[in-house]
Amino acid sequence: MIDSSKVGSFINEKRRELGLTQGQLAERLNVSFQTISKWENGKAYPNIEMLPDLARTLEVSVDELLSGTEKDQDGLSYSKAGIDIAYTDSIKSEMKKHLETKDRRVLNGLGPFASLYDIKFPEIKEPVLVLKSEEPGSKQKLAMEYGYTESICHDMINHLLNDIVVMGATPLAVLDTIVCGKAEKAMISALVKGVSDACRENECSLVGGETSIQPSVVDSGVYVLTS
Repeated sequence: MIDSSKVGSFINEKRRELGLTQGQLAERLNVSFQTISKWENGKAYPNIEMLPDLARTLEVSVDELLSGTEKDQDGLSYSKAGIDIAYTDSIKSEMKKHLETKDRRVLNGLGPFASLYDIKFPEIKEPVLVLKSEEPGSKQKLAMEYGYTESICHDMINHLLNDIVVMGATPLAVLDTIVCGKAEKAMISALVKGVSDACRENECSLVGGETSIQPSVVDSGVYVLTS
């Protein structure tokens, strides 16, 4: 049986070790600080959908979180893998300004686990969604090396939307993915801006995506784009 007091104390301990306030932890998890307070006081449990994200943020496993005990002091963590969670959060904050949109179909912003998009089309009798993915190929490496960061984003989005248009459809929303070995705020911000600007020029919206930092898989300075 789960000991709510022990779990709460463990959450409090790990939060403090990371130098986070209840408000800061709440913001990362997209919950209220009152919710964090209830967890730490043993008055409530995190729901099952929240456990993986909470464990990842506190740099522990779900098992450790539920037991209220850190089992292996030499185990894996984001920091040990070379990923600075506080720094990546600051990158997310920088992204927000590039994801602003006036499209009323976009129902949420940066932060939730997935993007919500209203797909009601009363003017179309039998609407069909046309879905497509795109990646720039090997030329993206040259573009990064020679400073054409935003240009390669425009190239990718234009190719993506061209494939949508030739199917007789109107581009509405785009998701992007950035995979890198080391997160550099200026570079990631430029990439997101490039994708977002290209979407606006084509009257559609960048509604979300994924930034994946993989130090042991991708070399530092290498960025792989898809949309």
